[in-house]
Amino acid sequence: MPEARIGHDAGHDNNYDVLRLFAAVLVLVSHAFALLGRAEPAVPFTHDTLGFDGVLIFFAMSGILVATSWTSDPRPLAFATKRALRILPGLFVSCLVTAYVLGVLFTDLGIRTYLFSLGPVKYVVTNTLMLTNYSLPGVFSHNPSSTVNGSLGTLPIEVKAYVLLCAAGLLVAARSWRARSALFVAVAVAVAVSYSTGVKSVETVTILFAVFAGGALASRLQRRIGLTAPGFLAALVAWVVSYHVAFPVHVGILAVSVPYVILFLGHRGLAWTRRLTAGGDVSYGLYIYAFPVEQALVALYPHLGWATLVMSSLAATYLLALASWRLVERPSLRLKRLVSPRSPAAARAGTRVDEGAVSRQA
Repeated sequence: MPEARIGHDAGHDNNYDVLRLFAAVLVLVSHAFALLGRAEPAVPFTHDTLGFDGVLIFFAMSGILVATSWTSDPRPLAFATKRALRILPGLFVSCLVTAYVLGVLFTDLGIRTYLFSLGPVKYVVTNTLMLTNYSLPGVFSHNPSSTVNGSLGTLPIEVKAYVLLCAAGLLVAARSWRARSALFVAVAVAVAVSYSTGVKSVETVTILFAVFAGGALASRLQRRIGLTAPGFLAALVAWVVSYHVAFPVHVGILAVSVPYVILFLGHRGLAWTRRLTAGGDVSYGLYIYAFPVEQALVALYPHLGWATLVMSSLAATYLLALASWRLVERPSLRLKRLVSPRSPAAARAGTRVDEGAVSRQA
């Protein structure tokens, strides 16, 4: 197989939408076991569940694409606006639907008591502000787990990774020692806050940051990275072997191997699968809706088998995710044009500069 290289001229000619869809389905399948009170399936020869490997794929891809977005337009306000437009509108609507539709249908408190409590409002506000809140009053209280949406716990980590990427980018570009000193302190504070807040363990946060950082570095070096089948196989083997060495070495290997696997699959050999995402990029919607949909099905049918739960929740969540993409996410992403940079020629023509290899995730 000839060597392939990637670059900013790749445009949207990649398989990242498919990989995000695959990662979201891994998370859905893994959570189906947990929500039935069973152990989540482990990936062979590793310590990870299917769901956590799905999250690793998301973070590696996010590092690659978001770093490319920063490189194409390194303005902090524009960068923050683009990130907010990608995450917050869909998340806000998802929290509203969960709190005021599913919550009303599945609370044990009675509709009036539920709606006049602070729980639903608190759920929407805190989760939209990335202050993870897993509970709603009386909702899913008879399920094996009363957690309303366990998938939301990784979103604050991703947002913190965006902040660190922006601060690191400004630090590299800073010319005066004063600016560099201030930005270095800002990075240190951001890291300290990242580890002192949130619902995930220190080990989990470290791994996800490392994989995101590896993806960001791969984005910077992408023109020099050869994507070959032997390299892909070596990265897969290294990914598995890393679970049998000391934790710091494990983290370092993941930071290199996972992004390489994603780069290879993102640009080689999966073009035929793109028809799976022809209807739209439903991966984010799948991620933020699947858990409460699964919980609702478990509440209605406590004796469901895991395969039935997976298939039924995937069908129902896909419809919600497709609606989210078409009615909320895609219209919000169109607003990115308002903050995209103008070249002199584009300004005269009244058009915006395209972000090149940055996909819709970025």
